[in-house]
Amino acid sequence: MSLITKPISEYDDDFWDLSLLVNLTVPYLLMKAFLPSMIAHGWGRIINISSVAGKKGVKHGGAYCSSKHGLIGLTRTAALEVASSGVTVNAICPGHIRTTFGLRRLKHDAEQKGISLEEIERSCNPIQRLLEPEEVAHMAVFLSSDGAGGITGQALNISGGYLMD
Repeated sequence: MSLITKPISEYDDDFWDLSLLVNLTVPYLLMKAFLPSMIAHGWGRIINISSVAGKKGVKHGGAYCSSKHGLIGLTRTAALEVASSGVTVNAICPGHIRTTFGLRRLKHDAEQKGISLEEIERSCNPIQRLLEPEEVAHMAVFLSSDGAGGITGQALNISGGYLMD
């Protein structure tokens, strides 16, 4: 998906549709396909990747924020539906992560603000650094474990303190 930062009134409908397809419809279809088998086996873990943007608005991020808010709602609904089956359903909500897309977005923001990439990275969150993809992976590994059997319907932040709720 391309880097889109403009008002909702200027969105192309195809971009809106693509955002919902990638960030909401695909996870829905995957859950629909895999939940019956998990329920039949009495165990399973669904871990959706949402975003801190799924919990708060982001200026000029209407399609992305809407799709990620929707994913959190879908996660919580599915968690309630399968709660007694041994299956858990959770969402991980990353903040700024050191990925190709994340760095592209931050470079764009730095250029818009006339500051260096390093300055904008330090301003992303209270720990003053980007999170690494491995940090998100560690959270997913834990949520996949037997030790996380009591955690369901949650939208868990990993944002370096950017969003605390």
